[in-house]
Amino acid sequence: MRDHRDFLTALPADRKTALTETSDRAGLRHLAGHAGLILIVGALIAARVPLWPLLLPVQGVLIVFLFTLEHECTHRTPFRSQALSDWVGRACGLAILLPFEWFRYFHLAHHRFTNIPGKDPELDSAKPATPGEWLAHVSGLPLWWGNLRLILRLVAGRERAACLPERALPRMEREARIMLALYALAALSFLWSQVLFWVWL
Repeated sequence: MRDHRDFLTALPADRKTALTETSDRAGLRHLAGHAGLILIVGALIAARVPLWPLLLPVQGVLIVFLFTLEHECTHRTPFRSQALSDWVGRACGLAILLPFEWFRYFHLAHHRFTNIPGKDPELDSAKPATPGEWLAHVSGLPLWWGNLRLILRLVAGRERAACLPERALPRMEREARIMLALYALAALSFLWSQVLFWVWL
């Protein structure tokens, strides 16, 4: 067996079907488990239990791992219902500042043109070349700043990457505007409480 393609070719058809079967119930069960962990850790942080700052990185990891679910939702694999996959993907995108509608087309272009310079959009961003650039990269700050700028470009109708079909741009722009409005409401909550800052940002 040379690679994964040989392995997949050798699998019996009924086994392939069983492995790729989707289920709303199973998907929702996994989602409830992950969301439950985020809520529990968030509640412990909000209650300021002893040593609560040690929970901040745990909460960060739980939230960042929503990217995995958003990624799978672009392929519509977590749930049998495509609409459920889309809405869960949008919710994940809201939590991690990554517009789902935009990411779907970006990611599908990556799969269509994997590692082809000028066509694979994942090759467009510069890779860290120095230790300082690497440290900045692993801090995550350039990613968050880039995602915020992306949202603002979409809100302004100025995001025109080659991988984005014109017909889908209004939907992407509408999603970004809704996201920005929800972020503004979240920011207003800081006038009364800092809880959201600590449990989410």
